[in-house]
Amino acid sequence: MLGLDLSTGVDGVVEKIEQLPTDLFAETLVDIQWKLGMAVSSDTCRSLNSPFISVLMKIADTSGEMSYKSFEMTVQQFQNFYRQFKEMASVLETV
Repeated sequence: MLGLDLSTGVDGVVEKIEQLPTDLFAETLVDIQWKLGMAVSSDTCRSLNSPFISVLMKIADTSGEMSYKSFEMTVQQFQNFYRQFKEMASVLETV
């Protein structure tokens, strides 16, 4: 286990972002989902045993049309990503 409570932290950030005026943004983050995966091998390496995080973001444009952005990152990158979301949440609390 990573020791991260992302579901609570990101939900709080998404709620704060949703409360901001929509004309401030060209796109709005609607939802974020993540999952932990394990790369066990590849065509060039027989034994990777490397954890990774897959992230899927649901984004609405100004007309309300939804699109999805997905990407993968290492656990360390994900921890930094999470830390940045927590910082954004604390800034948004003062808005």
